Amino acid sequence: MHLGGSCGEFPLSNKNPIVPKKMILLTHGMCGSTCAITASHLGLWDEVRSVVVGGIETEESQQYFSFPGGEVNETPFFYSSLDELHQDTMNQTCVDCLAPRQLITSAQFRLAVREGYGPLPNKTTNSHVDEEVFDTTLPLEYTYFPADIRVPNTKQTALHPECLWGEVRELFSR
Repeated sequence: MHLGGSCGEFPLSNKNPIVPKKMILLTHGMCGSTCAITASHLGLWDEVRSVVVGGIETEESQQYFSFPGGEVNETPFFYSSLDELHQDTMNQTCVDCLAPRQLITSAQFRLAVREGYGPLPNKTTNSHVDEEVFDTTLPLEYTYFPADIRVPNTKQTALHPECLWGEVRELFSR
């Protein structure tokens, strides 16, 4: 069994099924892009419990991921993809071309080319998210999904993040 795809392959030697309800996602709530898509999927569709560390002390909750994303292409890949489609992006004299011409500087740009947002689950598929939180007309990036539990970041956990595992371990017995 392998996890992955275009991001590489990750062989799994243990073929026992992973039980999402026995998992806990431990995060600082700052993961973005593909990480946020994965974290949201784990929490919203697979009911993986989430613990977020830090945040504002007076706030009861904090979101366990930041902005969702997708695939970003940088200048060289972008132009080579267009050239594979016979767009000749080096031809600076073409005024009627459909594809943009290559930049005539050393400047580069990044372009989001793919984002994935599935339908948001409802109250019946995920019991730890309140219905009022959902507005199914909004994309994932404009919604708020608090972690199940927020724990404060202490001097000890800031200097030794591995100490958080001991604090969070007892949540598995719930």
